[in-house]
Amino acid sequence: MKKLFFFISGIWISFLFFLIFRDQLNDFFGGEELTKVEQDSSDNVQETQSRQKIFDSSSPKIPLAADGPSDSLEEMVPFEPLPEISDSAKAPLVDPVESPQVVSSTEQSMKETKESNLAAKDRPNLSNPFGLMITKFERLPSRFRLVSWEGTKLVELEDLEGYNEVSKSYPRHWLEVGVPYVEWMHPSTKESFFKPPRNDDSKIRIQAISFEVRNQVLSYSNMAKPIGYLILKDFKIGGAPYEITNEMQAPLTSAYAIHCQQHVGANKFFHDLSGKKRGHRFGGWGVEYNIHSFNFPERKLVINRKDMKTKQRMRKEISAPFTSI
Repeated sequence: MKKLFFFISGIWISFLFFLIFRDQLNDFFGGEELTKVEQDSSDNVQETQSRQKIFDSSSPKIPLAADGPSDSLEEMVPFEPLPEISDSAKAPLVDPVESPQVVSSTEQSMKETKESNLAAKDRPNLSNPFGLMITKFERLPSRFRLVSWEGTKLVELEDLEGYNEVSKSYPRHWLEVGVPYVEWMHPSTKESFFKPPRNDDSKIRIQAISFEVRNQVLSYSNMAKPIGYLILKDFKIGGAPYEITNEMQAPLTSAYAIHCQQHVGANKFFHDLSGKKRGHRFGGWGVEYNIHSFNFPERKLVINRKDMKTKQRMRKEISAPFTSI
């Protein structure tokens, strides 16, 4: 047992001795070999330097840019030189905003545009040399609707312009047939009501001209349904008296809303001819129009035109479009 212990201890001491004196042992045993390797490396360096000198002496020298141009340089360049830049390309860039030429061109363009716009105002519209067209030709809706009656002397109308948000209904008025009525307004509630005129100077608003009841036989039974026909005159909107029945939810009057558009060069002017009579004059801007006649069923007008400068006159019938605005 003791022998084994001494043997292991010897091995461990030998290992420690090797670790401590490893560098000294390498110097002692590998000195000659290392010296030989260094000698070989030195010989290789010297041989490389001599070869480099031979290569430099045999290779042609390429002059630098400071040495000036050389014919041998052109032969060594593997590509063609760039073309020379022209004087115009060498000129410095100028900001378009600061360039007086660009500013002058912009001002000239704006001036030409302004002149063309001014000329367009005086230029006649070749597509419509008459200078007038109808934009709206429609029957005006009635303010009143027939809801009930008592006999043939009293009728009850519903005012479609006085909708009450609280009661969710329209106000109603009883009118006596054949009696004109003046419209009044309640001072506190601001609601309209109608009374017969106090004197001849009162401005008449509405009048029930006539009223009759007709019995219409229903097709699906033997029963007859009474229908009231009222002829009403609305003095405010003008036009002839018109007929409404208790079957109409949105009756129309006999009056028309007529709007026209006049062209003066590039400008447009609008004229409201609603309620106007024959001979009414309108226009302006060097042209005068007047209404010669109406054709309400076909929605047409015959208009006389007079040029105030040349005194030239012409007459034309103009029609409303299928879809009026």
